[in-house]
Amino acid sequence: YGQSKAGKPVHPMFSQDMHVANDILVPNPKLLLVISADFGLTPAMTLKQQDTAGRVLTLDEIVTEGMGLKRAINERLKPLLRNKYNDFNIQVTGDPAGNTASQTDEKSCVDIFREAGFRKVKFAYSNNPVHRTNATDTFLGRMTETGPAYLVSPQCAYLIRGMKGGYHYKVNKFGITSETPEKNI
Repeated sequence: YGQSKAGKPVHPMFSQDMHVANDILVPNPKLLLVISADFGLTPAMTLKQQDTAGRVLTLDEIVTEGMGLKRAINERLKPLLRNKYNDFNIQVTGDPAGNTASQTDEKSCVDIFREAGFRKVKFAYSNNPVHRTNATDTFLGRMTETGPAYLVSPQCAYLIRGMKGGYHYKVNKFGITSETPEKNI
């Protein structure tokens, strides 16, 4: 992940002109809707589909602060699903840390999603940043016959801001890049 002229880190493959759709992306009710989640007291989720051309389309995002997963599902995710994705075939995936039971009530994030009515819940096998970024980079670096293989709906402001440098690896005063991304909203 490089640096902009202003010294701000940027994703080397992401181009707002190329990877952000001109108009809001329209979901296809015939395709699987994948909810990808990250946890903690700032649960965040993206809603994605892979279209018939092989493109990964990020349709919506949910970003929270100071809210547990159960509340984020009930107050943010479920209303969005009812209003925009009713009757879609849904699969939930996310940070493998979500498989770990809480110290307070012994429930994992998987348990919370299942209790909320989600049946297809399977989290990633690895939390290794290399695996996570390589999965995205594979699509960012490809074109299909219908355009870029990775496309983000313009209302996904946090994801776009993250791809433009908000998600980055800290560089110390000696020019050494950390092995893990800097945690921020």
